Amino acid sequence: VVAYICLLIFAWVAEDRGNILLTSLVGISILLGESFGVVSAWMQAKTDLKPRSILATVALGAKLLCMMVLYKINSFNTTYYAAANIIEPVILAIGFLIIYNKKTKENFFCIHKSMLFELLKRGAPFFIGLIAMFFYQRLATILLKQLSDVYNVGIYSASLVLVAPIITISSILISSLAPTYIYSSNDPKEVYRNIGLITIFMFLAGLLLALFARVTGDYILQLIFGGSFSKSIPVFETLVWVTPLIFMESALNQVLIKKKIGELITIKWISSSIVAAAFYYLLIPKYLALGAVFGYMLGYVFACIFSIFIFFIFSTKKIAN
Repeated sequence: VVAYICLLIFAWVAEDRGNILLTSLVGISILLGESFGVVSAWMQAKTDLKPRSILATVALGAKLLCMMVLYKINSFNTTYYAAANIIEPVILAIGFLIIYNKKTKENFFCIHKSMLFELLKRGAPFFIGLIAMFFYQRLATILLKQLSDVYNVGIYSASLVLVAPIITISSILISSLAPTYIYSSNDPKEVYRNIGLITIFMFLAGLLLALFARVTGDYILQLIFGGSFSKSIPVFETLVWVTPLIFMESALNQVLIKKKIGELITIKWISSSIVAAAFYYLLIPKYLALGAVFGYMLGYVFACIFSIFIFFIFSTKKIAN
């Protein structure tokens, strides 16, 4: 709710107020995603992923169907597309409630004040770290808009849209592997060995996906955006190489999650944002959209180095003990 209100305030103050309806519709996913996603996390902890996978497939299929219908009837009303976009989080929220009730026979909506404050206290460092990560993800677009022009923002954004589904695969993989091979084990040696192996696997998976995207990206970009975005092809072909870094970082981040050290996650992303911002100011004026890509990648290089350093510190210490 707080995030949704902040989004509306930002849209009202900093953006075109004519888009406030569009923003309010798309932002509904903020209200539903993480809150009802608690059930998804609960199922991950129980390594019961099948119901969530089926539900996610149904929700995505429903959204795609609505998008295809709007496309086939030649609708150009962005409000309709925004409304279609929230079908997925709505179905997921309802589905999670049904799954939870069916498996536990308990009421999902309940308030325990003592537990609430305890969760807020324990979760705050991770929440702040998550906000710092989201800030890092958006920093390139913000500075690109300031240091270049809207055209380059469009080129960069188009490339980012195509890379986003690949990045999503990273979350799917790590959320499938971590509960079984990391969270469920209390043996430090086994945990760090598994994190190391998963990191290698994630890096290779990201590299393969980057190669596939590099080969097919030209065709896909032309198919989705048309010839007017042809200048974004070299930007996209460069941006895909950040994929292995993102996959590797998401695996190494499990050290801090397992150790419950949210403060270091915040430090990592604030530091990465500072490093990336320095390169943005240096590279964007000269290379425009490509400069944003280089800064984004170098920020992730720093995040990976930071995570590798933390991994070796904790793994060496724990295994030695």
